[in-house]
Amino acid sequence: MELKVDGITQATRQITLAPETSQTMNFTIAGETVGKHQVEVAGLVGEFEITELPPGINWWLIGGTLAIAVLLAVWLTWGRRWLRSHHPRSPKQAKAAS
Repeated sequence: MELKVDGITQATRQITLAPETSQTMNFTIAGETVGKHQVEVAGLVGEFEITELPPGINWWLIGGTLAIAVLLAVWLTWGRRWLRSHHPRSPKQAKAAS
């Protein structure tokens, strides 16, 4: 069995069937061309249309989120230490803490 899209072979599978039997075959292909396309399988011809491509991965959003997470982690470890070393507790706060 051969799957052709726009006259180009996209996938092939070899199957063996007993007389008067049938089998469902699924093909999955990836395409990035908006428009009408012709599909052919075993001499049967059909048509499908891609109207809109699915959204891709938004690497800017992933990178920005990761950067914010790293900055927050750095601040929580080093920033708080820096604040404590530069802003010591008042004698009243130290006495209340002990």
